Amino acid sequence: MILEGRILMHYHPDCRTSSKFITMMASWQLLVCSLLLLHELTTASKVVPASFQRAERRLNTRNRASSFPATLDNEYKLGLYSINITVGTPPQSVILDLDTGSSDLWVYGTDAYEACNGICVGGSYNRSQSSTYALVDEDGFLIEYADGSGATGDYVSDDVGFGGVMIENVTLAVAT
Repeated sequence: MILEGRILMHYHPDCRTSSKFITMMASWQLLVCSLLLLHELTTASKVVPASFQRAERRLNTRNRASSFPATLDNEYKLGLYSINITVGTPPQSVILDLDTGSSDLWVYGTDAYEACNGICVGGSYNRSQSSTYALVDEDGFLIEYADGSGATGDYVSDDVGFGGVMIENVTLAVAT
C-alpha cells in the first residue's frame, strides 16, 4: 500500500502527503486517489501528434539474387527434417539431417557408414574421391547428443551443394 500511495502522490496533487500518513491511509482513501489518478490519465490530453508512414522493406539485389529453392523432407517418424546435398568434386550425394541444435555440419565417412551395419541412413562421403577435399583438423570433431549417441572424426573443407547451388570451401565434419 505504501508503494501505491507513493505512486499516487507522485501523479495526483490531491493525494500528496507525508509517508507517515500513507502508512495510516485508509483503503477508501487509496481507492479515491486511485480513481482520481485514473480520471486524470484518461481525461488529460497527453497525446503527442506524430506522423507515421509505412516504409517498404527493401531487399538489396544481392540477397534477392542469392535466394534459391531447396526441398526439405519431413521425416516425422524420426522427428527430423532432411535435405539432399552433395559434397566434393565430383559431387557425392548425401542425405543430411538438419540439426537445429548443433553448430556443426557433419556427414558419415565411408568407414563410419559401413560400421553402422545398416543403422545409419543418408549415405556417406568418400574424401579420397574428391579433388577439392582438404583436411582442416584431424580428430578435431566430437559431438554428443542427449540420448547418449554421438560421432567423432575430422574437420575437412570441401564443396557443398544443395538447391542447385554449389558453395566452395565449406568446413564440415566427417564422422570416422
